[in-house]
Amino acid sequence: MTDATIQILLIEDNAAEATLLKRELAESPFGLFSIAHVKRLAEASGQLQAQRFDAVLLDLGLPDSQGLATLDRLNKARPHDIPIIVLTGLNDEALGIRALQEGADDYLVKDASTHRMLGRSVRYAIERNRSKQAVLASEQRLDLAVDAAQMGIFDWHVQTGKVTWSHHHARLFGLTPQQFGGTFEAFEQCVHPDDRAGFSAKIERSLATHEEFHHEYRVVWADSSEHWIEARGRVFNDDQGRSVRIMGTVVDISQRKAAEESAKTREAELAHLSRVTTMGQMASGLAHELNQPLSAILNYASVCLEHLESKKGSPATALTAAGEVMNETRRAGAIISRMRSFVRKQQPHSVPLDIDELVRESVRMMEFELRHQQIRPHLELSANMPKVLGDAVQIEQVLVNLLFNALEAMGESRSSGNGLTVRTSLHDQGRSVQVCIVDTGCGISPENMQRLFEPFFTTKPKGLGMGLNICRSIIESQGGRLWAAPNPHRGMRFSFTVPIAQ
Repeated sequence: MTDATIQILLIEDNAAEATLLKRELAESPFGLFSIAHVKRLAEASGQLQAQRFDAVLLDLGLPDSQGLATLDRLNKARPHDIPIIVLTGLNDEALGIRALQEGADDYLVKDASTHRMLGRSVRYAIERNRSKQAVLASEQRLDLAVDAAQMGIFDWHVQTGKVTWSHHHARLFGLTPQQFGGTFEAFEQCVHPDDRAGFSAKIERSLATHEEFHHEYRVVWADSSEHWIEARGRVFNDDQGRSVRIMGTVVDISQRKAAEESAKTREAELAHLSRVTTMGQMASGLAHELNQPLSAILNYASVCLEHLESKKGSPATALTAAGEVMNETRRAGAIISRMRSFVRKQQPHSVPLDIDELVRESVRMMEFELRHQQIRPHLELSANMPKVLGDAVQIEQVLVNLLFNALEAMGESRSSGNGLTVRTSLHDQGRSVQVCIVDTGCGISPENMQRLFEPFFTTKPKGLGMGLNICRSIIESQGGRLWAAPNPHRGMRFSFTVPIAQ
């Protein structure tokens, strides 16, 4: 309580009763009261417009108004929510309950004991009103914040299935509050059919483990448009520890999802450009690789033609030459097929893959560069490796990029002891496969290690600085991670993981 004077408007036509009430308030230990006294309701309306009061004491029997109609008229006349304590000579419990239902804060019967309680009743009514106003203001601020954030609020009672939504929640689902059925089944009908199973599984998990509910799903509006929703909820338990309620929020993340899809498209295009660039760097080697089978085809075809024209040669020799033509043709076709597959523009598609075969295929693609630097790669591939889940072209892109970087680093070191090792092994307690590419090149300085995967950062004179950044994005998009570390003696070790295909 404070020492500020409490302003009271007393509406009482009985002068003696008014004098007694004033005396009781003057002697009350519940505050310092200042009383303005009027005898008619019409006078009270004028006083309420002219002065601000903290509470009103109202007699229901006045010359110009009688009964609960007096309370109703006063409610309409007061400029703001002032607590009203009804005073009456009638000890009528039903009347008291009706008075409280129609807006009175307390109901007191005029007698000696009531007079002694008057100050406390007034003070308690004022404090309750202040608390109510504080709660109302808090709710208004919350509503404003929720509306500003375009956030919906839900409350689901698990036992009854009843669901309560805020008005903004309904708007996020393309409904008005009146259109929502108010049940969990009605809510589920709003969820996209393809997302209902996943949503139900998340709900059941949260109820079973009492963990926070967090899920992203689509909802379908009446116009058949799809909208992405992110929901978060807290599970509440009863005394026996059973989950009985989930309260939480929903927000529309359609724009974020569209931005993510756009980013994925740009990343795919950038990855494709990187593959084309890599193939351009390998162009001379690939031309040499193709030249070998093409030259062999020409030589074997010449031998075959010569035997056929002379009619003196051995048919077996001609058949052998024709067979070699077919073998070299297949070899050239395999090189072209690898090239086309590597630079093909397509959407990423995760399937079970043999990681060891991808390593071998990537090394075969680098054969010319390896021979050019007189490096024989050492493959340490674990036997019976389980299949991984990923996109073959993208994982090959990572492997070729890392192999290319390793060869460039060893080319700069110009050491006679250069070596390249590729290892595969189980990782993370068998949940993923790790691939390590170890070189004995010039290494990377400590100050550059921190920026190694930054976009557009490069230590190469003609580098774009996007290769490693793209590789990390590819691996992370497939549920793995990519990192680098210096070797104890010389060179670098680049490692990445890919999850096991379940």
